[in-house]
Amino acid sequence: LECYLKAADIAMEIKENSLLGSTYTAIAGAYYNAHNHQNTVYYYQNAIEIFRQAKTLDSLNFAKANLNLGDEYLRVNQPDSALVYLLQSEPIFKSLQHEAGEAYNLGNIGIAYAQKGRHDSAESYMNDAIIIHKALQDYYPICQYLLIKADIYIAKGDYETASNFAHESLFLATEKGLKKQISSNEKLQ
Repeated sequence: LECYLKAADIAMEIKENSLLGSTYTAIAGAYYNAHNHQNTVYYYQNAIEIFRQAKTLDSLNFAKANLNLGDEYLRVNQPDSALVYLLQSEPIFKSLQHEAGEAYNLGNIGIAYAQKGRHDSAESYMNDAIIIHKALQDYYPICQYLLIKADIYIAKGDYETASNFAHESLFLATEKGLKKQISSNEKLQ
């Protein structure tokens, strides 16, 4: 973090806004990992504003900062705030044909809708994300989406379908050696 802050000072001194925006994104990521919500939001918002004001928009970094800020708001169960940033980055990832960004963005929009109790929208977005993640062989988020879908079906009172999604998540996590997801699934047993 100390090195990132020094890099930000240097970027400001040499008036290199693109570098400053990227450095603020890295600082926000460090605070995200430290579970410091206030500083995470502060640095992502500053990075987003720097990218927005640049003479030539760095679309990918702008979209990533929005995605990550949306994810932070999901972590603190603020889906309305999350959606502001996620919906802003969604068309950018699509236009850039950045499949990983698009998949995570779609999945996070689904999670936001799940947090809001909009189950049909949540499932639709997560299903779209799962298709892309499978093509990329990125299984970690798929396990998470399946568990959220299980929660949706528990809320609907459909325990059999909920159980099927939880077991599918456990099977995939076990098959791919995803220990964190295995642990999450075992808590449901």
